[in-house]
Amino acid sequence: MLSLLIPFSIAPLVVWFMFVPSRLEFIDSDFTIQFPFRPLHTLNWSDLQYYGFGENVFMIQFAGVGTFQIFPQAFRRGDWRMLKNFLASTFPDRKASGYFDDRMFKWPRIVSVLLSLVAIALFALFVYRSVADECAA
Repeated sequence: MLSLLIPFSIAPLVVWFMFVPSRLEFIDSDFTIQFPFRPLHTLNWSDLQYYGFGENVFMIQFAGVGTFQIFPQAFRRGDWRMLKNFLASTFPDRKASGYFDDRMFKWPRIVSVLLSLVAIALFALFVYRSVADECAA
């Protein structure tokens, strides 16, 4: 039991230093972010490539500097909502539809529709087979 105490006490610190910026500000023209022990970045919104949610983190990707991963639960709900609303209303076309590692991307609309149709077809096939198996038994 004592052996689990060390990882469970270190994990929140690791998350805090890796995914919670010590400075996060935005205005209509700029986005400023700094993580502990890392340099300050002041970026122009015109360099924004994508934004969206990854696994348990919010990701925002700028040209030339890469992707910042932010743990949104560390911020007050109202403050975080302001950033999300600003991004959604100002840059709706830059919301990512997926990510691979720390790179975000946007599927063309037709790919999203095709993936949805494939998922529906697979579900229908599963239901059909389970009903057919029940009738055969």
